Amino acid sequence: MILRAILLLAGALCALGLAWLAVGIFAFGRGYDQPVASLLPGSAAILAGALAMGWVVWRLWRGGGRGPRRVAAGLAALGAGLALWAGWADPGDAAGTVPLLLGVSAVFAGLALC
Repeated sequence: MILRAILLLAGALCALGLAWLAVGIFAFGRGYDQPVASLLPGSAAILAGALAMGWVVWRLWRGGGRGPRRVAAGLAALGAGLALWAGWADPGDAAGTVPLLLGVSAVFAGLALC
């Protein structure tokens, strides 16, 4: 029972952190005169992850069933795959990207198990 509450809190904090990261990436890139078209895909993907995390947390908190758990498990697998791909495709940028993706995937995996 306590583990479930901790996982839901971690998921909510993760969703807020991802939303803040999406805004931060966009604002930081605009500060360096990056074109909006190049910033939108990454910011939108991170914001979509934040919304997915928020949806899973909300549904599990409301007593959701197997649907949110399946979505969380699928997104955990997707995040782990993206982490491996990011580490392989760009090892120089992997120091920040891979741990972030693996951490979010771990939270999704924990939510899938709770």
